[in-house]
Amino acid sequence: MTLGRRALLQVAAATAALGGPLGSRAAFGQRSAPTQADLLRFKATGQVTLLNFTDLHAQLMPIYFREPSVNIGVGADRGLPPHLVGETLLEAYKVGRGSVEAHALSCTDFEALARTHGRRAHTARAWRGVNAIHAAGEVLRRLEDYRPRTVTIDGCTYREGLNAVRISGGVAGNVVPDECTVEVNMRFAPDRTEKQALEHVQEVLEGFELELTDSAPGALPGLTAAPAREFLAAVGSEPAAKLGWTDVARFAALGIPALNYGPGDPLLAHAPDEHVEIGKIRDGAATLHRWLASPF
Repeated sequence: MTLGRRALLQVAAATAALGGPLGSRAAFGQRSAPTQADLLRFKATGQVTLLNFTDLHAQLMPIYFREPSVNIGVGADRGLPPHLVGETLLEAYKVGRGSVEAHALSCTDFEALARTHGRRAHTARAWRGVNAIHAAGEVLRRLEDYRPRTVTIDGCTYREGLNAVRISGGVAGNVVPDECTVEVNMRFAPDRTEKQALEHVQEVLEGFELELTDSAPGALPGLTAAPAREFLAAVGSEPAAKLGWTDVARFAALGIPALNYGPGDPLLAHAPDEHVEIGKIRDGAATLHRWLASPF
C-alpha cells in the first residue's frame, strides 16, 4: 500500500489523538525540551556502545560542532581520508595551523580560534556571544613570547622589536564585543625589506586578520661612503646603530650618504625623564662647526 502526503498526515494525526507513540512524543515536547542526558539515556547491551548520528544540516538552532580528534580507518582505509584528524589532516592538505580553515576542518587549537571571531550579545546572556576582546589574549601571548632578532651590520648592532602599542574594542558597558583591534608595531633591522618585515609579522600572527596601516624602509649604516668617514673622524668616537626611524632613510633610498648625529641619550627617548643636557648640546654644535669648517 502507498500513502500520499495527505494520507500520511491524517494517519499521524489519528495516532496522536489515540495516545500512541506520536502522541507521547508531542506531550513530552510540550512539557520541556529534551536534554543531552535524555538523549543518551538508554539501556546498554553488551560491552561496546556505538553512537551514530546523521549529517548536521538544516538545524533550526545553531550548533557549535568540534571536529573529532580520533577517526579510525579500518583495513586498507587506515590512515587515509576521510580518516585523518588534527595535525595529520592539516599536513596532508597543507592547511596552515591557526588559520580559519584549520578551525573549520580540525580539532587543532579549536578553542583559541573559536574566540578569534567574536559574536555580539547582551552581557546578561553572555553565553550567546563570543568575546572578541578575550580573543586578543592569544595575540598578546604570542607577542609576549616573541624573541626579537639582534643583527650586527658594519659594526653597528640593531635590536628588532614587535610590540602591541594600542588595543581598541567594545560597543557598550552591557554588550559582549564582537570586534577587537590590536595595533602592533614592528621595528626591523635595515637588512630586511618592508615586504620581508610584513611577511615576518604575518608569520608570527598567523591565523589573525592583519591590515597594514603604515610602513617605512630602514637605512643601512652607509659608513663606507667618503663623507661618512670624514664625519666620523671629526666626531672622534665609534658609530652606533640608530634604533628608531629618521629621515636618513629617505636619503639612503635616494643613494645619498647620510648619518644621524645629535646630542642626548637615545635610551631616554619617549621616557618620562627624557631630557638633553645643555653641555651635550654645546658639544654637538662644536663638533658640527669643526667638521663644516674643515677644508675638503
